[in-house]
Amino acid sequence: MTAMKSSLLLTILLCTLTATVATSDPSESRVEMVKSKDKNVLVLKMDKKFIGANIEVLTATRDCVICQKATGRRTNINLSRVEAGSYTVKIEKDELIKEFQFKKE
Repeated sequence: MTAMKSSLLLTILLCTLTATVATSDPSESRVEMVKSKDKNVLVLKMDKKFIGANIEVLTATRDCVICQKATGRRTNINLSRVEAGSYTVKIEKDELIKEFQFKKE
């Protein structure tokens, strides 16, 4: 009887995990930073949903030092006029907003 209860519990657990994975939000949008050979270029790779989005590079005090549009799924940001330091990249289109930090050396 204990083996049957364990088997039933395991089946319920697996069904719950499967339901959780199956119902994960398919509208989740991704943006990622891609390595660049040039330290003065930040390359962003994003889902189609972000094409045309506003991209801002912000200082620690949230001052905008670069503002541009995402022109495609892969967008380059020229950092040659930006001083070394820590920054936040904010990508925003409609209700979609993504932010991440990076360091320019």
